[in-house]
Parts: sequence; C-alpha cells; structure tokens
Amino acid sequence: CIRDRMYIGYDDFISTLFSENVNMEDLPVIGSHVPQGTKLWDVGLEKHKVMQLSPVSGKVVDINPACKMNVPIPSKQVEKSWVIKLKADNLAIEENNLMQNSQAVILNNALRDELLMTAQEGHYLNDGGDIDPVFIKNMNDEDWSGLIKKFFPHQSKIQR
Repeated sequence: CIRDRMYIGYDDFISTLFSENVNMEDLPVIGSHVPQGTKLWDVGLEKHKVMQLSPVSGKVVDINPACKMNVPIPSKQVEKSWVIKLKADNLAIEENNLMQNSQAVILNNALRDELLMTAQEGHYLNDGGDIDPVFIKNMNDEDWSGLIKKFFPHQSKIQR
C-alpha cells in the first residue's frame, strides 16, 4: 500500500487450494468503484470457484496485465501476484475492519493445515506435500459445498 493506493491480490490459502498459478475471472472494470466487502473477482478451477471480496472501498485504477491476458499469476512471487490496484476511499477507517498481518498468517496456516489433512485423507497430496489440482477439479457438488461452508462461510451470505 502506498498512501491510498493498494495492490490487492490473493493469499497463500487460495494458491494452496487451487494451485500455485491461479487465474481470476469476472474482474472489475478499471474506473469502477468497489465497496468494502463486495465481490472483486472469482478464482477457481472449472466449475469450482470462490468469490474474493474487496478488503477496502475504492476506485479500480489498474489491473495486472497478466490477468487481462488470462495468464496465471505466480503466487510465490509477491511483486507479480497482485490482481488489481485500488485507490482507497478511506483507508484510515476501513483498515480497522481488517486483520493484522500476523493474525492472517496464523489463520491461513491453520486453514492450510486443515485443508492438507482433508486432501491427505483422500490421497490427493503429491510427494512434495502439495495438493493435486485433481482434488478440487474432480470434487462432487456435495463435497465442494461442504468445503465452501467450512473454509469460505461468507460465500453464502454475499450476493453475486
């Protein structure tokens, strides 16, 4: 974040769930206004998608060129893994609604561990301990719904 400009991307949990290189769909248009807590984009594999929400309100001033060309963004390279650049409306007030980085790291680690245990039960981890993308891709609707309720409970409360 530089003053009121924020680079917004996705966290490590998303790349753990779907793969290291993820694609975004249904991005906002440059110049549009996005309220805090509303949909920014969808991310996922085939029919299994998760809605990502805006951490702050603001005007979309740029979109990562890779996203415009539908090129996967490398999650391990932070300087390249941003999706949109936002001019925040009132960052000083809205950042009080956000977790501190240390809290987010703890939460994401716990969620990742839980997800890896779930994948391990179904034998969907490769030798490196990464989730095989087939785990999500081939998940039936009932199992996907359960995963969404467990890891993304806000999905059912937000209007698409």
